[in-house]
Amino acid sequence: SNSRQGDKLGWISSLIEESEHCDLHIKELLAARQTDYNSWSAMLLHDEECQAAAFKLLLLNNDLKRSNIVRQIKQVEQELVRLSSLELRKALLSMQYGSTKMLHQRKTLVELLRSLLSQKSEREQHLESWLDKMEDIHEGGREATDYWLIQYQRLMDVKPAGLINAEEQLEPSVV
Repeated sequence: SNSRQGDKLGWISSLIEESEHCDLHIKELLAARQTDYNSWSAMLLHDEECQAAAFKLLLLNNDLKRSNIVRQIKQVEQELVRLSSLELRKALLSMQYGSTKMLHQRKTLVELLRSLLSQKSEREQHLESWLDKMEDIHEGGREATDYWLIQYQRLMDVKPAGLINAEEQLEPSVV
């Protein structure tokens, strides 16, 4: 009985030692990862191309016109999926009623989708042109190494239109 208890205690203490060893190894790995992350972050902060790409991505994501077009595209796509589902059910039930109406709806939705995709492309080209002009200004003017980082921060500081409109409705003393 004492021998068995000793074996259990030895087994438990070896498990505890092994667990402590694993914990130490994990802590070392996490510290190494944090060091890698910090060095990558520092490098990215100084890499102008990465700063410009981050700014462009933020600009695309915050562009209200483009966002509205993308939202409308999703709505039209969902409506086309719904219409396809209805057409499939009608075909399975061998129903002819409303087929021309559905065909007309599909044509209208497809034309709307084409128009929205064209608008999205035009908007993205407009934004790219604007970004190219910013790049030309940056290259021709001051040589700030954090130019794109500053532009990114300025864009982050811009309030959304909805918030601006809501603030206009408030008493001046509240804002």
